[in-house]
Amino acid sequence: MNQRFAVVVCSLCLLVLPDSVFSQDIDIRRVQKNIDVFAGLLEQTLGLNEPSGPFSRSLSGIESKYLFAQGVVVELRHPLASRRNRMGFASLNSAMQALQARRMPFGPVPEVSVASRSAAPISLSSQSLAVQPQAESLGEQAADFYSAMMDRIASVDYSLMVNNAIQQASNSARSLRVLEGVDEETYLQIREQLEGLRSEALDNQQQLREFLQLIEDERSVQQSGENAKAESEMLIAIDGIYARLEPLRDAAVSLAEDLRQQAEQAEQEYIAQWQTELERFESQLYQAMCDYGATLRELPDGERISIILRGLGEENEENRLADKVHVFSKSDISACQSGNIDVATLQARSIKYNY
Repeated sequence: MNQRFAVVVCSLCLLVLPDSVFSQDIDIRRVQKNIDVFAGLLEQTLGLNEPSGPFSRSLSGIESKYLFAQGVVVELRHPLASRRNRMGFASLNSAMQALQARRMPFGPVPEVSVASRSAAPISLSSQSLAVQPQAESLGEQAADFYSAMMDRIASVDYSLMVNNAIQQASNSARSLRVLEGVDEETYLQIREQLEGLRSEALDNQQQLREFLQLIEDERSVQQSGENAKAESEMLIAIDGIYARLEPLRDAAVSLAEDLRQQAEQAEQEYIAQWQTELERFESQLYQAMCDYGATLRELPDGERISIILRGLGEENEENRLADKVHVFSKSDISACQSGNIDVATLQARSIKYNY
């Protein structure tokens, strides 16, 4: 109990001791003034005080602090960190598309010919109906055609394929816009094209459901062969709907694949450009450290300057973006400022890691 009380008393004593006891003759206020000047020069030189756009809040900035016996810590926030989030969005879209592709791959679609279960083909057209007036013959023909049509419906789900293709195309279009692969006008044109495909597909699917329901209703209340001509005409109309759905499917699948390839290319180019800009920014940082690091003259020679680049480090195992840290010794910065070493040597001597 007495030992714990002594620890508390010592802690309180430390709180009330003057700065000179801690700083060992270091004037903390003067050090802080040096840091403020240094931070201001960095902010101006690296363009961190420029607004990101009209009526928008700047995504960049700088914060600094002094840690006794350790040195200066400067945290930089650069728009490159927020731009990196766009790559994350594009990667999420790619993952969603891969999941959708596993659920409904865009492979070859089996074709089901409109034929009877016998070897002889069936011709159900308005002309053939005119030359075959017997109801029983028409009823048999319609029954065979109906069976083939049901096989076709069971084999190919056009609605799912078209909708899935349009969804994937929409995801790719959003990725393209976010990654600046297309401008706003082109993006709106793509959206309009997709909405047109979706609307046309929905109209045909609605007509298909209505015709199928009519046929089912007719078959439930009439004997085989009765009103065969009307049923046959409806089946011909259904076949016409499928003739329109197939080009729609092909157009949607082709557009989805084209936009997917464009999005992948845009992502690769965006990543390369982002990496180039990061390297350029770091080069500017090293030059600025050489040019203005000497303003930290009140910093003890044995201490360091740590620069933390927020959100610009590599991804860790948890897929979390780390910060990138550059650590400089005051002696190296002074040597660079006096011309004893160049910027490349300063960069080589600095400590770099992700955290």
